This record gives sequence, structure tokens and C-alpha cells, in this order.
Amino acid sequence: MDYINRVELAGTVGACRLTQAGGQTVARMSVATTIVYRDSAGEQVLETTWHSVVAWQKPGMADLEKISKGSCLHITGRLRCSRYTRSDGGEALAYEVVADTLREVR
Repeated sequence: MDYINRVELAGTVGACRLTQAGGQTVARMSVATTIVYRDSAGEQVLETTWHSVVAWQKPGMADLEKISKGSCLHITGRLRCSRYTRSDGGEALAYEVVADTLREVR
């Protein structure tokens, strides 16, 4: 059996933080995607979802230094789940998209 873990997003950056790790640039960003649909009363509804995205600078990827709030991006990657301990001592899960490709859309 072949397993598939693939995510494709096209959305707008809300915040982007750049760091260095092992001599490489890493971007951690929030990306909003919005879908529009009609509810049972026929009213238009906008549903926005925020995604956490991690991207490592590599050949063929958009220049991470140029990404800022409001940038429109097309991202492909995989979904990763991490378990961590909250400040109150409870356990929590965090999901993030690890980008394989990232390009700016105009």
C-alpha cells in the first residue's frame, strides 16, 4: 500500500518569522485560506482557516526573505503533527504544513 501525506494551499500570509538553523533560513508563517459557500438560507458565508507553515530555504523555492504579511503564496508540502506540553502541564497537539515548494502568486 502506498501512503500519501500531501497538502496544497493557496492563501495569504498573516505573519512570517525568519530564523537561522544550521546555516539555513527557516520561515515559520501563518497562512489564511478562505472558501465561500451558501448556507441553507441562501446567504453567502466566508470561512477562513489559518494554517501554520514551515519552509526551509532551498533551490527552486521562493526567496523567503521577500515573504511578508499580505503575500499570496501557493504551497505544497506535507502535514506534520507534534505533541508538546502546554504551560499548564497538559499535553497538546500542533499541526503544521512542512513546505516542499513555495511560490509567490500575483
